[in-house]
Amino acid sequence: MESTKEKSCCPEGSWGRLVDQQTSSDAASSSSTSSTGTTMMMITASNLLGSAAGGGASASASNNTPGALLGKQLLIGDTKTPVYYSSPSFSSSSSKEDKSDGDKKKAIVIIPDVWGPSDRLRRLADTFSQHGYHAIIPDSFRGETVDSHPNFVEWAGKFTFEHVVKKDLEAVLHYLETEGKVSPAKGGDDIAIIGFCWGGWVIAKSASEGFPWKCGVSMHPATKLESFVFKRDETAMLEKVNMPLLLLPAGNDEANLKPGSAIVEKLREKGGDSIVFDRMVHGWVSRGDIGQVDVREDIDKALDLTVKFIEKNFG
Repeated sequence: MESTKEKSCCPEGSWGRLVDQQTSSDAASSSSTSSTGTTMMMITASNLLGSAAGGGASASASNNTPGALLGKQLLIGDTKTPVYYSSPSFSSSSSKEDKSDGDKKKAIVIIPDVWGPSDRLRRLADTFSQHGYHAIIPDSFRGETVDSHPNFVEWAGKFTFEHVVKKDLEAVLHYLETEGKVSPAKGGDDIAIIGFCWGGWVIAKSASEGFPWKCGVSMHPATKLESFVFKRDETAMLEKVNMPLLLLPAGNDEANLKPGSAIVEKLREKGGDSIVFDRMVHGWVSRGDIGQVDVREDIDKALDLTVKFIEKNFG
């Protein structure tokens, strides 16, 4: 019998090839220096294991123990939205240059997949914060995950944009502005957004509804939730995205999100693009086995593309 979970936002065959977020291997550095001497931000798969420079205890190949988290769990706004927030000030090892970057008041919002905020994504937030960004991960599922319910469509359908997601994102923007993390005068111009799977739908939906993100990166996006779960027009939603949006689909993700499609052509007109990872399956960045060489290499590539795209658009 076909699994109910295969009839989800994830393409058929993805689930069984992915692993828990705690897969661990040894460390790599998180920054490099250009020929001009300027420190360039770099994030690799090792950072997702807690081995970012200064990111607490390093992941050890001998004991398989991930490094410590730097951020804090908070409840924000009238919605009591659960978030993981990581600030440049939380990292005692941030360089003076990185800490001063925090004064530029730029933020990264990270939207998880249907398993909710994992330690892997929390470490991604920590790595951004070590490079001067305020990073925040809202949990619209309130601790639930896709495993909470046998019927994916029924479960995912609870988290509508109008009644849940929109309010949580408004709480995030209000928190970043009122707490002085970004400038209210910029109207979101200092906030980028990254999403995985379900998070890719959140990016496209919020941008199409006027949220003022500076740019977005969507890894193995599941924008088809707009039609599959909410019975609305996915193409119309994507056509309304007016910011630079970079799509990083896996080989088994939907064809309309890949180069050659009308959607990607429209995104390119607005400063976006689509780069396909043909040998990967849906979910490889947020849940792939980092111990596998090809997965690790393509996570590194996806994160490198993400950093470069965000920094280019922040200018």
